[in-house]
Amino acid sequence: MSLITFELLGKRIEMIREVVPKALTIGLLVNPSNATAAISERNAQEAVRLLDRRIVTAGASSAVEFGAAFASLVRSLSYRTVRALQHLCG
Repeated sequence: MSLITFELLGKRIEMIREVVPKALTIGLLVNPSNATAAISERNAQEAVRLLDRRIVTAGASSAVEFGAAFASLVRSLSYRTVRALQHLCG
């Protein structure tokens, strides 16, 4: 994974803050089997700290694990954040 990809993670988090400014918690889904997962998680934690936000992370290494990991993130996020994202995504 390149440095540019890691920098883009911070930009994505900034965009989430702009689109959903009241979201104080941001969910991150990572593949723990990926060699760069730990680096991505650290970069995301740093980005949310700088933006005075909190991050909740869930891991999924396969399609089978994805549903449970995503459900875990949704349970961790506030109702307001989930509703705002539903409106944005249609």
